[in-house]
Amino acid sequence: MSTRVSSDVTILHTHTARVVRGLAKPFSLEPLVAAITVNETEKIYKLSITAYLPDGLEKPVLDEDISFIAPIDTDANELDARYVYLTIEPWDIGAHHSYSLWNIEVKYQLGATSPEAQAVLVLYDYEEGVPGGPETPETPRGTVTTVKRSTTAED
Repeated sequence: MSTRVSSDVTILHTHTARVVRGLAKPFSLEPLVAAITVNETEKIYKLSITAYLPDGLEKPVLDEDISFIAPIDTDANELDARYVYLTIEPWDIGAHHSYSLWNIEVKYQLGATSPEAQAVLVLYDYEEGVPGGPETPETPRGTVTTVKRSTTAED
């Protein structure tokens, strides 16, 4: 594909939950993501996103528009990636000593003629209007994952 496109995406279900709080600073502050094909015929997919965020922040909010697809360069080659954004409050990375582990589940369906992405890129989007502005985490590029067509999951 190698061009920026918008696809018809319907979010069927989302669930955000704090798994645990009070953890020491994690090795990585990048969101981790697993993409699963739920029903290939009906183009239904599920994302499981895990993120370590400082204890004092509100829960991350999934951007309702996950239709944007654009090429990204990887070590292997160029991939067409679906961009998924999590809105969070900005944080000063050195000011927090304990973190929470959050899990965000997203089940979505592509329109009949919508293109399928080769990868999913999950990025943090900082809430605007917060005094002092955001401090960018160590690695703001997010996490890329690909979808294996042979994997199925029960809902």
